[in-house]
Amino acid sequence: MVGRKFWLAFIPTLLASTAVSAADLNLVIDETVEEQPAGYALGVTAGVVVLDLPSFAAPVFVDGDVDFDGENDPLAVGGLFGLSASTVVGHHGDSAVSVGISGFLALGSGSTNNTQTLSGEGSVIISGLSTPTGVITLETDPATPSAESDISGTTEGVDQNVFVSGGGTINAWGAEQDLPGDSFSLAGAQTDAVAGAAAAWGAIASEEGGVFVGVGDLDGLEITTDVRNEFLYGGADLTVALSNAAGEGVALQGYVGPSYRFLGQRGTTTITVDIPEMEPVAPAGYEFPTYGQETVETLNTHYLGGVLGGSMTTLLTDNMTFTLGLEGGAYYANTHYSGEESYSLTGGDPALTLGDQTVENAVEVVDTDHGLALAVRGHAALTTAISANQQLTFGAGVEYLSRVATVDRELGGTVTPGAGDITYAGPASGSSLLTFGDMWGFSGSISFTGQF
Repeated sequence: MVGRKFWLAFIPTLLASTAVSAADLNLVIDETVEEQPAGYALGVTAGVVVLDLPSFAAPVFVDGDVDFDGENDPLAVGGLFGLSASTVVGHHGDSAVSVGISGFLALGSGSTNNTQTLSGEGSVIISGLSTPTGVITLETDPATPSAESDISGTTEGVDQNVFVSGGGTINAWGAEQDLPGDSFSLAGAQTDAVAGAAAAWGAIASEEGGVFVGVGDLDGLEITTDVRNEFLYGGADLTVALSNAAGEGVALQGYVGPSYRFLGQRGTTTITVDIPEMEPVAPAGYEFPTYGQETVETLNTHYLGGVLGGSMTTLLTDNMTFTLGLEGGAYYANTHYSGEESYSLTGGDPALTLGDQTVENAVEVVDTDHGLALAVRGHAALTTAISANQQLTFGAGVEYLSRVATVDRELGGTVTPGAGDITYAGPASGSSLLTFGDMWGFSGSISFTGQF
C-alpha cells in the first residue's frame, strides 16, 4: 500500500452507528501506522430518521358481538443532527489507537387517525386515566322495546336518568352540568320497535376522571381515535478504537466504550364518540351530544451502558472508500411515565344548558420501571475526499432497540355486565399501564469531516 492513501469512512452521527466516530475515522492508512500523522478530526452530520415505535393502545373496551381495533401505530419521521471529534493517541503494534466522542439528536413525530363504526349487540366502555365517583346503570330490552340510563351517586350531584319504552322510534338524552370545567353527566336511551332494537348510554366526567359506557344495539356508533406521537431521541458515545490496514485497499477497525441514549415520547390520544340517532329521528334535528376524551402521556427513558463494534473499509478509488459496520450495545434503561387528561361534551340538539364543556382530570398519574435493553446497529457509508483534509460521507443505517416504553390499558372501575345490561361503579385509577415493546430505526445522512 506504499503511496496509496484512503480514509476509513466517517459517520459521526448516523442513528444506527454513532459510536463509529469514536475512532480516528480519517486516519490515513499507509504501509506502517507509525508514519501516520497525528491530529484531530471534526465532523458534522445532518439527515433524516424514521422510527417504528411501539403502538399506543386506545382505552376502548368492547364485549359481545362487537369488534374494535384499539391499536394505533404511527410511523414517526424526523430530522437528525450530530457532531463528533477524534484523535490518534498512540499505537499498539501495527494498529493506531484513537479516542473519540460523538453525539446525535433526532426530533420528529408521527400521527394516525382512525374512525371505526361499530355494529352488533354488546357493550363498549371508554375508561379514563382514572374514573369518577358514581354509578351508571344501563338496561335494554329489544323485545319491549325499552331502554334506561340511570346515573347516580356522583360527587358533584350531576345525576341523570333517561327511560324510553313503547312503539315507534325514540331517541332521548339528558345532560347534567355543574359549573363549567367542573363536571358533567350524559344519559341516553333509544328504541326502535320496527327493528326490535334498544340501546342505552351513560358518561360521567369530573376532576376525578372520566368514563363512557354503552350497551345494546351498537350499530352505527362511531369512535374516532386520533394519535400523535412526538419523539426526541439523542445520545453520546465515548470510545477507544484500534485501526489497522488488513491488506491491499482494506482497513479494519474495532472500538469499545461507554454509551448513553435518551428517548422521550409525548403521545396525545384524542377519542371522540358519535352516538347515532335511530331512524327516523323525531323530532327533526334531534341529536346526541358528542363525548370526547384527550390523553397526553409522556414517556422518558434513559439508557446507560456500553457499545462494542467494528467496521471494514474498502478503497474504491484513490479518493473514495466504502464502509460496512456492525455494533452491539447493552443498557440499563430507566423509564418515567406521566399522564394528564381532559373530557368534553359538545354539540347536541337541543343545546346543552351550559354549552360545550371541558373538564380537566386533576388526578396525578405517574409510574416508573427499569430493565435491560439490548441494541444492534448496522451501517453502510460511501466516503469521498473533496480536498486533502476534507471528506463527504453518505451513510445509511438501521437500529434495533429491545426495550422501548409504551402504554397498555386496563378497565377502570367495577363493571358488571348482563344480557343487554351493564353497570359501572367508581372511582378507580390505574387504567394506563407502563409496558414495553421494541423499536426499529432507519436513517440516511450526509457528513462533512475535516482534519487539522
